[in-house]
Amino acid sequence: MRMRRTDQFLKHDIERNTHMKKIQLTALMGILVAALSALSLPAAGGEEEKPTASADIGFFSQYVWRGYELSKDSMVIQPSITVGYKGLSMNLWGNLDTDNKFTEQSEFNETDLTLAYDISVGDFDMGAGYIYYALEDANDPQEIYAYVSASAMLLAPTLKIYRDIAEFIGWYL
Repeated sequence: MRMRRTDQFLKHDIERNTHMKKIQLTALMGILVAALSALSLPAAGGEEEKPTASADIGFFSQYVWRGYELSKDSMVIQPSITVGYKGLSMNLWGNLDTDNKFTEQSEFNETDLTLAYDISVGDFDMGAGYIYYALEDANDPQEIYAYVSASAMLLAPTLKIYRDIAEFIGWYL
């Protein structure tokens, strides 16, 4: 009897977590739409600003993130949309696993929102940003990062540092 209650509580927690993630993803999509709308408005003073936008889609044999295999024996589809203006950008990216190794179903198991600011100073590019990882059936990590790149040098050596601020607290290079 005690085991059933534990299973019921676990099932309730998973359902609540899934519902919260859907709300968060809806909010992220609203932010993206609002940003697109705001970037398309003309600037004051008659000068028209030129925001950038891009959309990409990738098809891959598996999803590997920082050395971890997050899909197995299935194709993944990874759509991405980015809008930018004067060095500030926002990216929405997703991973659709066509045969999730845990659920054996086709589903989006990750959707990420990245906010970034990038600038070039002389021969160097640098920037900082924030990444929110909306993961299916897991807690959602959040990271801040900064980088510097010697873009004028051969092979453009780059140092990029990440810090998880929510789930797996720590620094990553």
